[in-house]
Amino acid sequence: MSNVRVTYSGLLYFLIGLSSIVTGFVFSLIVTRTLSADEFGTWSLINTIIGYLVVSGSFINYWTIREMSRGIDSGRTSFVSNLFLGFGLIPVYIAIAITFFENSDAIPESMIFGLVLVPLYIVSNALTTINTSFQPQVVSKTLLVFETSRIPTALIFVYFLELGLDGAIIAMFLSFLVKTIYQLFLVRSKIKSKFQISYFKNWIKLSWLTMYSSGPNFLRTFDIAIYTLISSSIIGIAFYVAAGTIGKLVSHSEKISLGLNPKLLSGGKYSYIYENLSLFLLFALPIVGISVVFSKPALFALNPLYQEAWVVVVFLAIQTFFLSIVNLLQNSLIGIETVDIQPNTTKNYLKSNLFWIPTFRYVKLIVYLIVLAIMFFYAKENLSQINTLTFWAIIGVVIEIPYSVFLWKKLKKITLITFPYKSGIKYLSTTILMMIVFWVTSDKLIVYHQSIFDFFPNLVLQLLICLSVYIGSTYLIDEKFKTLTKSIIKESFNKF
Repeated sequence: MSNVRVTYSGLLYFLIGLSSIVTGFVFSLIVTRTLSADEFGTWSLINTIIGYLVVSGSFINYWTIREMSRGIDSGRTSFVSNLFLGFGLIPVYIAIAITFFENSDAIPESMIFGLVLVPLYIVSNALTTINTSFQPQVVSKTLLVFETSRIPTALIFVYFLELGLDGAIIAMFLSFLVKTIYQLFLVRSKIKSKFQISYFKNWIKLSWLTMYSSGPNFLRTFDIAIYTLISSSIIGIAFYVAAGTIGKLVSHSEKISLGLNPKLLSGGKYSYIYENLSLFLLFALPIVGISVVFSKPALFALNPLYQEAWVVVVFLAIQTFFLSIVNLLQNSLIGIETVDIQPNTTKNYLKSNLFWIPTFRYVKLIVYLIVLAIMFFYAKENLSQINTLTFWAIIGVVIEIPYSVFLWKKLKKITLITFPYKSGIKYLSTTILMMIVFWVTSDKLIVYHQSIFDFFPNLVLQLLICLSVYIGSTYLIDEKFKTLTKSIIKESFNKF
């Protein structure tokens, strides 16, 4: 695994991730402009349920990436195990879906139809894990294949055939199918070996740790379930997810650290953590700025109905920024852990970061969900829908900031690395400049036409102006960015 190129694989994945922002936004435009609020809320619930089920595969994928990063050939065992798991979880999906639509305004038939996505989500996630462990740079290619395939399928089944929510499900099914086939081609050399029952038995033996570790991933999206069950409102979910479409764009910056975990697992230097933090700030800060200033026009583009949730976007962008930092720090702490290299007792695992990091996450998320539940019960009779969603996002910000500081202090104590403050101040300064340019020019450029074809071109022009300001000003004041830009240009020419 020493051949993993941390910066290259992460940067390539991020740059393609930026293109996926465009394609993802176009897909969201097709869906939100076509579906009613009830349909879009149901669509969001379907994806939430599948997200819960994907977590169950972690008792396999958790060890797959750690083993394959260290040269253990467990790819076929991982793939076959996830394949059976994917089909086995279909009854579980149906049971959860029934619970949701019996306690909300969700559309029953479409929620049941969503079961076709379960096996593909599980298998695709497993193949992504295998690819990440030995060739993380190709994960970006699979993302590109997925993103470019779901726009034409959405146009056909949602827009032209007017199949509504069922059309969106079909479009996602076909897009994931194309992605999965391509992923299988890329990992073909790693899934030719025999199925090793010994690997599977070891995963089962240690499943207490992996399921404990993956529990927070389940709890992290349980806020949507709590809101739905307390408020019985599917429309509120539609507004919140629409706001999240813009506010959570900064999560794409996490792709920068794609190759970091495998590199640390294979014995990479701590300096890679510093480099990734610096690169993360370079790209994350302007995306936060863009999410904030474009919150209102971007929601209008998705659907004028959701425009009033622009304040929710602002707080979700801030929350996601700190959550992305948290994920980077957690992955670093887990990546430098070596307790699983040699056979160890349960006692040793309980002392390791493999146990303590999820424990910290449990504490954070349980506090978050309890506070949310109390707020939702109060809001049901006393707050408007938008105010409820705004407080929801604010609570998320308040929870993530102290936790990110805590993790940083823990990582710094072990690695002695410093935080890239100077770089962060530079990128924050140029981000503020970009935001000022938006506020000065947007009144003249952005005109709120109901027709998306009249509105969207000026929105794109405004975005290009803001990006040009950030890139140009950062290039002038930051040598690292200047060197990185030249390297990207050189690498691109070498490819041709």
